[in-house]
Amino acid sequence: MKIKIFEKRTLYKRVFFLVSILFFTSCSLFNKKSEDKSVWQMYQKNYQPKREYLDHLTELGKHYLNTPGVKNIRLRTSSKKYLKGIYRQIVKSNEIYLKEDKSPEFFIIKDQAPFIFSLPGAKFYISTSLLEKYLKNESLMIAAIGTQVVKSSLNVYYDRRTVPVGYIGTGKIISLTKVSLKIKNEINKWTFISLKRANFDATAILNWIQTKNKNIIDFTYMVGTQKQSTEEEFLFKNFLVQDSENVFEEVSFENSSKGFYNLVRDVRRSLN
Repeated sequence: MKIKIFEKRTLYKRVFFLVSILFFTSCSLFNKKSEDKSVWQMYQKNYQPKREYLDHLTELGKHYLNTPGVKNIRLRTSSKKYLKGIYRQIVKSNEIYLKEDKSPEFFIIKDQAPFIFSLPGAKFYISTSLLEKYLKNESLMIAAIGTQVVKSSLNVYYDRRTVPVGYIGTGKIISLTKVSLKIKNEINKWTFISLKRANFDATAILNWIQTKNKNIIDFTYMVGTQKQSTEEEFLFKNFLVQDSENVFEEVSFENSSKGFYNLVRDVRRSLN
């Protein structure tokens, strides 16, 4: 129990440090890039989780794909490029604190349960059910992906080691990526500003949180209790109100792109 509490405090301290950097740099609009970069390097030196564990977690992702019953569907090249384009637009627009991985990978898992999770090294796992039934538009999908881009790029994971046995189920691997409500709230804030800088609809994060809340029984892999889920929405709404000067700017977001609809068609084709 003491070890678990220590891990949570360490991770929260790390994320809180990140958010402090975020708001400092967002206020300065990165006018002093060299100064901001040195602050970010200080974070990496003092708070980054051990490389050994991150490699362990990434390796479990390979075991997951080899697990009986886990089916990774094949996407067309155009759909792969589309997803990678979203990833690159987010990280390139926030290069001071989001490190770009040259080989991001998106795995679409054929599963009736809706879920999305990430692992270190820009590895993203999205279920067919989530894409087909719950992510009704492009902004909502980008909000869901954005939280995982931030989490993977900043390596926000608890050190929860498990003995590798060559396979691991969906519920188990997602449980290894879960964080506390406090940290989840900080990730939501961080994602909001990251998406805004990337010229995406950052307020769609609230729609993503509400989608999970309205379908909490379906999202059992991803969410905790009803109380925690409701509190996450409450905390993020408070954040939006505090940031109202920026939230309610007149920003025009087009309808979902052709790439989004092609991706959905790809997924539906795999289910037939």
